[in-house]
Amino acid sequence: MKIFGERNVGTNALARLIETNSHSRLLPSTEYDVDPDASRHAWARQPRERERLLDRIYAGVPDPSSWKHAATNFADAGAFERTLVLFCIKHPAPWLTSLFRHPYHVLGEMPDNITDFLGFAWETPQRERLGGASFRPLELYDAKIRSYLAFAERLDAAGIAFSFVRSEDLLLDQKNVFHSIAPRLADARARFHMRRRSSKNGWLPLFLVQRYYRQERWRDALRGVEDVVNRAVDWAALERFGYRPL
Repeated sequence: MKIFGERNVGTNALARLIETNSHSRLLPSTEYDVDPDASRHAWARQPRERERLLDRIYAGVPDPSSWKHAATNFADAGAFERTLVLFCIKHPAPWLTSLFRHPYHVLGEMPDNITDFLGFAWETPQRERLGGASFRPLELYDAKIRSYLAFAERLDAAGIAFSFVRSEDLLLDQKNVFHSIAPRLADARARFHMRRRSSKNGWLPLFLVQRYYRQERWRDALRGVEDVVNRAVDWAALERFGYRPL
């Protein structure tokens, strides 16, 4: 099984849910999975050197071992034969606020406010499979979504199983999410074991995170910039997931 997803969309939570409730084997997703020693060495360095060293870890790995945050612009879907591919996605507005709070692998100085962050030039490392280009945050989101949709078409044409998992569903209804993919898992548990703490902050009870998203508290951070967000997103590509403009 292989999980792809942008930063802050629940890839860790999905992986732990599957590992806890089945015997399915997850393919490498992070640099630590590929080379633990090189990973520890890289993370001890300054950001730009760190990212260069992390890119080196992924150089030459087979496509199914690519970074979980990579764009899925793979030329050949056949490498994923007999692999269930899961794409984690999230509504672009709360994703934007999450990326502002948790800017994993950012290079350069972060803006002080989310309004300026909308125009921030986010540099991508080579392992992100976007040619090392820079994107405004919501441009990066769109690039990833387009890559997932295109790759899903190639997987479908090759008869390879895949599924999209919405972060919102994973957070608020993890049991149904698991049951939706359980038939494709190895030895799925008959008795579901629910995750009760945040995968990002293990000390944080999950119900607090659920309340934040159920009440859509993330909207508070976007007051006054809703139109800017709406104009920056390709909503047509998101209709199939039930995502609508603010």
